[in-house]
Amino acid sequence: MRFLTLLIPILLFLGNCISRQIPIPKDRLTPGVFKPKGSGKPISYLIYYPKSYYSDQWTRLPLLLFLHGKGERGQDLKLLSNQGLPKSIQNGEEFPFLLIAPQLPVSEESWYTDELLDLIGHVKDLVRVDEERIYLTGLSMGGNGAWKLAMHSPETFAGVIPISGYGDSSHACALKDTPVWSFHGAKDKLILPERTIEIHERLSLCNPQAKITIYPEAGHDAWTETYSNPDVLNWLVSQRKKKLKN
Repeated sequence: MRFLTLLIPILLFLGNCISRQIPIPKDRLTPGVFKPKGSGKPISYLIYYPKSYYSDQWTRLPLLLFLHGKGERGQDLKLLSNQGLPKSIQNGEEFPFLLIAPQLPVSEESWYTDELLDLIGHVKDLVRVDEERIYLTGLSMGGNGAWKLAMHSPETFAGVIPISGYGDSSHACALKDTPVWSFHGAKDKLILPERTIEIHERLSLCNPQAKITIYPEAGHDAWTETYSNPDVLNWLVSQRKKKLKN
């Protein structure tokens, strides 16, 4: 009898935990602010929670870091919804991953590295992130940021999708063990497709599995077609972090 007296409140407590759901926020993209270690510059960001985050309180979910282009810099987070995945989310599309989209101030001409790694750590402290499935993507200036951050910290990311970007091809083999699929428009006059092709050719020498798509009719906007292709995002979320080789 004493055993049942103790067991019933425990079962009620567990049942309440299982049935209780996290309240879904009103906005599809939730704003936040984070101050990186050793930096006086706070980073404003938007975060997207998939529906499964609220219905299942136990499963850890993939996290995708999205880096915007030059035109979305500023102090108004609404600018982030002008392009790319934040725009798709704002328009009602659903994705099977958490998405974090930081915003650069107008004064910055390129993306950070260490500050973004701190931001990922901050998000991991706040929400349930599957650390084997942290991904990176960016468009235009954000494509450069994706190349730069991935080469700086290849051990962090299970997969990378740089779009219409550019970078330092001499460091490409830092990604020898990282799944990479790069995209560019053949008619891009703002950032020539040769910038992506050069990195890919260098990378393919040490990472033959690296993928590249050059859209023959696309200009600078190669991201709309890329992000709307379910095969691309399905490929990304199927990747899991590998142990890096020496």
